[in-house]
Amino acid sequence: MKSLSKVILLLSVAFLLGFCSDSGDEEIDWATAAITLSGFTDNGDGTVTQGSLIWMKCSQGQVWDSAANVCSGTGAGTTYGAYSLAYCEQATLDASGTCSDLTSYEANDGPAYDSCANLTFAGFSDWRLPTRYELDLLAEGFSREFFLYIFPQTPDDKYFWSGSTDESDTSVGYTVSFAKNTFGNVEKGTKTGVKYVRCVR
Repeated sequence: MKSLSKVILLLSVAFLLGFCSDSGDEEIDWATAAITLSGFTDNGDGTVTQGSLIWMKCSQGQVWDSAANVCSGTGAGTTYGAYSLAYCEQATLDASGTCSDLTSYEANDGPAYDSCANLTFAGFSDWRLPTRYELDLLAEGFSREFFLYIFPQTPDDKYFWSGSTDESDTSVGYTVSFAKNTFGNVEKGTKTGVKYVRCVR
């Protein structure tokens, strides 16, 4: 019942903002937004459930504020304290594109991987980097404005790492954007570059 009330609250906020928006605002499909938002449940413990997945509400490096149910940190600008992490450090990146299992093409080492694998939060210690498809699905049907109802203070100046490696070039991994102008875009990034991380289980 508690989780249902949270979903209803999210939907109510979205609809109220829609009815109160200026006529000059971008046209929004509120019916689609309501259906999309209803697919998420805020668990009230810094995590969000989407189907069989449980996501961290905050990006790595941010701190969940239980009183306000938002993410905070000490970072400048719009980072809100989120860490910028490499998929694989230069010292360990070789011609075979290490930091990934070359059978599954998913991360098995490196700073981004370790930040989730070594995490204990909300009573769980089986956190991991999301796959490319899981991270892509997280953005499906959303705009950044609606996404922030579920995942507040998501930084927007860099993409987020998935754990997935490009099979044709193992020196790069897949990333997804949650910034306004590129929201949901999937790109490849050199593994030594730094991106944000949102863990899943």
